[in-house]
Amino acid sequence: MPDTTSTTKLILVTRKGWPEWPLPESAQPVLWVRPESDPVAALDQAPDARTILAAPLDQTTAWVRELLRRKRHFALASLHDVDGHDLARLAAAAAARRRRLTPVILGAWRCLPPVLALRELTAGGVLGQLTRLDLATPPRNTPAQTTAAADLAAFLNPANHPLAFTLATNAQPEQLTITITITGSAGSATATGTLAGDMASLSTAFGNHSRTLPLPPGQPAQTELRLFLAASPNDQCLMTLNAAADLFPTTTTPPTTANHA
Repeated sequence: MPDTTSTTKLILVTRKGWPEWPLPESAQPVLWVRPESDPVAALDQAPDARTILAAPLDQTTAWVRELLRRKRHFALASLHDVDGHDLARLAAAAAARRRRLTPVILGAWRCLPPVLALRELTAGGVLGQLTRLDLATPPRNTPAQTTAAADLAAFLNPANHPLAFTLATNAQPEQLTITITITGSAGSATATGTLAGDMASLSTAFGNHSRTLPLPPGQPAQTELRLFLAASPNDQCLMTLNAAADLFPTTTTPPTTANHA
């Protein structure tokens, strides 16, 4: 079998079988390693690969240290494996690098079809000046989910308008869906869909004119991974570690209503 380490596109540090879905072709070939393996040897063998840490940070300390030393872009696989203190320390360490280094965290909701559809409207100014965002999420009161929800208040408000933001539980708890309504000076839009990327639709209202359109299904996890491998780490659909660190400590017990300037 030929040695593919020099052409490896992704180093995946895991012991728990992440991810549960097939990796896209753009991620191949993959170098699978365990957290206790030697990061120096693996990074030397795959000098152009990006790295995903799919294990708790206390198991990947050596990997984080070596990735930061080499200024290699990397991602954490999930918000569920970190806490606010971990994120703050890692964000500070990354910021200390002389060359810009932007670690990202996978598992945000930015690549969901309803979110991308609304982002296109708000970024294009179609709704005018935004005034309100209402978000209903599945009934999971976890820091990771609450951080992903709070992140949407900023992601869907690229002009940083003063914005009333309400966070509530979805009325259909058996379905893992989100529903987002954004109101602006020119109109409003509501988008809904499952966290898996299907059953999505978009409704818009401008004066007396309204319409509802189905949205094509997506693969948010695969899309996010492809962006991590191919795009700048500052790609707008990727949650940066700094953004998560700013949100995580203040969202462990979410308010029902918050104002975001």
